[in-house]
Amino acid sequence: PWTEFGYTFVGYALMLWAWECIAQFLSLMKNPLLGMLSFLNFWFTGILFTGLVFKGSDVIWPFRTLYYILPYKWFFNLYAYSIFIDADYSGTELCTPDPANSFCPNGFYCPADNSALACFGKTGDQILESANSNYESITSDDERLVDLVVMLAIALVFKVLFSVQFYFKCKAAHTPREGDADKAARVKSQLTKTSSAA
Repeated sequence: PWTEFGYTFVGYALMLWAWECIAQFLSLMKNPLLGMLSFLNFWFTGILFTGLVFKGSDVIWPFRTLYYILPYKWFFNLYAYSIFIDADYSGTELCTPDPANSFCPNGFYCPADNSALACFGKTGDQILESANSNYESITSDDERLVDLVVMLAIALVFKVLFSVQFYFKCKAAHTPREGDADKAARVKSQLTKTSSAA
């Protein structure tokens, strides 16, 4: 819905910027190929640790930290909430919740679906609660502001790490001194002589 467009747009931009900051940080590796492969590794790990493939609580520490420090988990919660919260779907009927009654345990039922496997709810809250039972990163609580702040924090941390590493790499090189140009010209003329002799 258009009412949720602002959150979705800002969330998408922050998620992309966070990945851009991660890529910048990894671009400073000595070997550019290793930097690119490390970014692909981060990106693939980010997809695995979204809470959509498996639950973060099922992952052992210290690998569980990846669930929290990569931006996809936060983006998918924001995105799912923005899409489903204002939804009202047909094909689902509301009923009085009764956990003892298998016909209406969650406050809704789908007349066309006898198995209840494809019945997630009529309202956005019900759909998000149903999704949360399988996908831990999606919740019916409005945590979009938290999601935005965390993605911004991830981007800023990697931007600071990039800036610090970039500063020290620049300081590691010596500043040009008088006579360096003459030395470079001598080396160039020697290379020219060797290549023409070959």
